[in-house]
Amino acid sequence: MRSQYKPSILFGIKFSMVVNISLYLHLPQVAGFFSSFFIRLMI
Repeated sequence: MRSQYKPSILFGIKFSMVVNISLYLHLPQVAGFFSSFFIRLMI
């Protein structure tokens, strides 16, 4: 179960980083909201 769960976490981190970077260039506030949302999603 962990072997299936770990890649999804890594993908989520990479995806959130790409989304944060792309959004931060346009809307810093939205990027901050997305980062906090992803952090809540993981915990």
